[in-house]
Amino acid sequence: MSITVKAALMLPEMKDVSVVAGSAGLAREISSVNVMEVPDISKFLKPGVLLLTTMYPIRDNEGMQRKLIPLLVEKGVTAMALAPLHEYGGIPEFMVKQADEAGLPLLKLPYEISFDDVMNSIFHSIIEKRYRSGLIENILQEKIVSLPRVIAAGQSYGWNLEGSFIPVLARGSISLSLPPDVIAVDLSGDTLLLFPLTETLGAKTNARKRRDEIINLLEATVPIGIGRVIDTIMDLPKGYAQAEQAINISRQTKGSQNIACYDDLGVYRVLSSSADVIEKQLFINEYLGVILKESELIMTLRVYFDNQANQRNTAKIMNVHYNTISYRMTRIEQLTGFKLDNSDNCLCLQIALKLLDIINL
Repeated sequence: MSITVKAALMLPEMKDVSVVAGSAGLAREISSVNVMEVPDISKFLKPGVLLLTTMYPIRDNEGMQRKLIPLLVEKGVTAMALAPLHEYGGIPEFMVKQADEAGLPLLKLPYEISFDDVMNSIFHSIIEKRYRSGLIENILQEKIVSLPRVIAAGQSYGWNLEGSFIPVLARGSISLSLPPDVIAVDLSGDTLLLFPLTETLGAKTNARKRRDEIINLLEATVPIGIGRVIDTIMDLPKGYAQAEQAINISRQTKGSQNIACYDDLGVYRVLSSSADVIEKQLFINEYLGVILKESELIMTLRVYFDNQANQRNTAKIMNVHYNTISYRMTRIEQLTGFKLDNSDNCLCLQIALKLLDIINL
């Protein structure tokens, strides 16, 4: 478990810490903290470390000072925080230049801050992050089945887990400014975001509007999947699976497109091997639900597709006037919301009819 340099700088104990160089690397992950107490620290360095130092062990050795930043880069160190030996101490310009070129965050600690304060605040943040992730993982694995218990646990972390959410899964770490009501969790290197859903609009309209807001907010630097609205946090396993499926199917069908919405997968939701009977029923309802009880419209649609979408042939086979078929097709478009001049819509409607034969709702 780790936190980014950017997140560390937002901790109360770090409020007066300044970024001197290497701001391009603020998304780097800190997994541990170490202090430079001896001149030769190469054997104590490892990836993910935030190195704290006064540079006292090499204060009079410019040669070693010049080698320090390249050594940290070589060892995969995340960042270095330097506390001047006295209140007006500075950082050598050559180190600033080296850090900038390498994208290694070089931080300057205020004279009055102690290394213990820095270490304790970062370790506490990492531990708390681990507990937060543990709560979400327990929900995903259905190890907790009590909604009140989950809500209470969330409150201890400053989370409001009541109400509905739109789950968003990012394959990797993402660094962006999120609204304060959005819950972000690190799950084994992936990032799960939970966007609360307000009730100001109709459920379907509100969900679509919120989803569009989310897409505009996200920066697609990694594959991102957006699941359907979950009514309560206990429905997260299903929403998470949908977001994951959106990523996997999008990779196969759309290649480089990094943001994929489960609702936009269309027929691929059903064709994927993980689609179950419930998903097939949902697919039928999505495309035919409003006309399922209109047997005349269903039959007209079947004949229409069986005759290469030719309205005149449809009218002839059904032994009705052409204008009647034209009216029915317009009515189908109005009720379902799907235009029949769109090939994807037609494909999904045809598959929904085929599924209807199998499932027989």
